Amino acid sequence: MQRRYTHIAKEWRAQLRKDLQEVWEQALAERAWFSMHSPVAALDDLLMPFREGKRKPLVPFSADAEVVALAAGED
Repeated sequence: MQRRYTHIAKEWRAQLRKDLQEVWEQALAERAWFSMHSPVAALDDLLMPFREGKRKPLVPFSADAEVVALAAGED
């Protein structure tokens, strides 16, 4: 596999990194909508900007545009 994908332009790699970062940021904001805390220390640290009001959580939507909701009794 080495040297097989060396033809990929630097601009494409930069765009891919940008796109993946946007996906990550949206996923984190959607996760914050469910809870701004996590028992996992690394994730809890990443959720800090949401707790501090520096970032706003996003309401997650399913593929059919229905708001994802927790089942009764789940927190």
